[in-house]
Amino acid sequence: MRGMNTTIELYIALAMLISGAASSFANEKDFREQVSAEAARALAEENYAGLEAMSAEFLHSKARTPAGRWKLSLMYDGLVKNSNYASTDELFWSDKERRFKRWLERYPQSVAARIALGKALSGRAWQIRGRRFANETPQANWEPFKKQLAVARAYMEQVKPTASVDPEWYRAMMYIALGQGWDYNEVQALIDEMMSREPEYQAFYYVVVEYLTPKWYGSNAMIDQFAAWLADRTQAKQGQAMYATIYWYVGDDHYGVRLFREMNIDWKRMRAGFDEIVARYPDAWNINKYARFACLAKDYETAASLMKRIDQPLADVWGNGKVLKPCLEKIDRLPRPQRRQDESRPT
Repeated sequence: MRGMNTTIELYIALAMLISGAASSFANEKDFREQVSAEAARALAEENYAGLEAMSAEFLHSKARTPAGRWKLSLMYDGLVKNSNYASTDELFWSDKERRFKRWLERYPQSVAARIALGKALSGRAWQIRGRRFANETPQANWEPFKKQLAVARAYMEQVKPTASVDPEWYRAMMYIALGQGWDYNEVQALIDEMMSREPEYQAFYYVVVEYLTPKWYGSNAMIDQFAAWLADRTQAKQGQAMYATIYWYVGDDHYGVRLFREMNIDWKRMRAGFDEIVARYPDAWNINKYARFACLAKDYETAASLMKRIDQPLADVWGNGKVLKPCLEKIDRLPRPQRRQDESRPT
């Protein structure tokens, strides 16, 4: 929306968003889905040479999407959905295990095949448990669930000497920790080890956040503490980017528009983190996300500045316009020129 100065022009963008016109071009979401789909297709075609090449390239180059997401994590999402709730169908998991074992037969030293098989063993455990909340899960499901998770953990620990060079090994173990209800000291040891290997692998930290949510073993206060701790640990190389990354995930996957009401967020710190992310990955996806969080934080000066960099609002970011519309109204009432005061800029 470069150069927009009137209410009419602002609302043209909103109308395009609601009508779907703003989502007709490829964006970060499409890019991520493409990486996952390529991995899934290679597995379906039993193109194990292709999977070996893909996993090696993504691991060693630390390749990112335009918005900064690790392609490695997206590849594994295509092989085995990272939520481990991808399917409750027994045949689905049997087929996954068969394909991953065949991959290992073809490439006995494959790191990716080992991790994928471990994730499938863990996924089978979640298939046994089912999709219900813990208090709704049939009592008869718990014992086989625990046994299957123990099988998955034993296998992952067995392959650790070779497989833990890949940060996905740690994400897979964190899902096992979630299912087994590890003590937080044990989780912290896993976090510390992971950070000594690859501190920037975002997908691992998302599972830690799940562990810390009130519906599992933590609280909102524990998430706040973790976000601050992680940002402190990674500040030398990433500034406050991890602080923003954690709350970005919490907002998208848990609290939505209630994020700033539910969590004790230091917006100045989160804003500094977004500045770091956008400077490193100036993709439209990140700029749109930053603008949306600025709107939710009621920082309309920052939102106004970001809107100048947006050609068209991304529907996959803004949804139905319920956040964008009132934000645009607030922006339109700001005195001109609207910009952040020098004293509010991150140092």
